[in-house]
Amino acid sequence: MYFSKATAQQHKRSVTKVSRLQRNAIQWFSGGLTAALIVSGVCPIEARELKSNSVQQGTTNQAGKEFAPHKISRSDLSAKKKVLGTWRLLSWSNKDPQGNLSYPYGKDALGYIVYNPDGYMCATLSKKDRPNFPSGDILGGTLQEQAQAVQTYIAYCGTYTVTGTTVTHHVKVSLFPNYIGTDQVRMYKFENGKLVLSHAPEMMDGKLQTPAIVWERASK
Repeated sequence: MYFSKATAQQHKRSVTKVSRLQRNAIQWFSGGLTAALIVSGVCPIEARELKSNSVQQGTTNQAGKEFAPHKISRSDLSAKKKVLGTWRLLSWSNKDPQGNLSYPYGKDALGYIVYNPDGYMCATLSKKDRPNFPSGDILGGTLQEQAQAVQTYIAYCGTYTVTGTTVTHHVKVSLFPNYIGTDQVRMYKFENGKLVLSHAPEMMDGKLQTPAIVWERASK
């Protein structure tokens, strides 16, 4: 069959376009199938295989900390299921290098931590019986009233990931500005149905202290 030069070029472009569409369709189907296998737990693979090249090389948050991709495992999924839900604070104690215990908000401190199935979390801790602002104006307290309110309360929220024996809070908003944009890594364990969170020593009240925060399942 004879084709003119223009017709031949047009035919070549059409074939190239069809090949490109077929290739995209195959890639789309392959990616969707792989994602489905990962979600089902049949084919756990490294997270970097689903990320862009920039993520494959590690991600740096606002605090300048680089973290490497991790494997998605059945144990991680199982651990996430265990922490899901709303937890009520039972106790928050700090231990200094000499082994002395202190209770920042007292032994009767209040608090909740929530881990949602959608990957978001929030945490709040408070000293009991905090005084009201006499003015009743949320933005109109005196400097002393505002300072006391901040010193007796902490809250933040963001997303979270669970891997191995740690749960990492990726903080997006926080009463304590230094937390914003950072990864707050918490070691966790379960004791008699209670969730116990801890982390590396941190400066609190002028000295390094290691916390132990104990939570119980919240009931209505």
